[in-house]
Amino acid sequence: METVIPPKPTKILTAPDEKTFHLKRDDIEKKIKEVGSILDEKKTQFEDTLAAKKASLASGGDSAPVPTKGLTEKFNQMKVLKA
Repeated sequence: METVIPPKPTKILTAPDEKTFHLKRDDIEKKIKEVGSILDEKKTQFEDTLAAKKASLASGGDSAPVPTKGLTEKFNQMKVLKA
């Protein structure tokens, strides 16, 4: 068996721009943190609303109803943010 050495490539690759790479990576990480904090806020709002709704139902419904109108629209907005 013989070792075949391929011909030298005609197109030489250039070195990547490290500075641009790191800037884009930092920007992406910043966006991920922003979306994560928004999701945490929405989760807290949801849990608060759910707890209030459960408390209202547990008390026999004598207290004022907990507003849940528009939650579907808000949930759909969150889907858009995640995409």
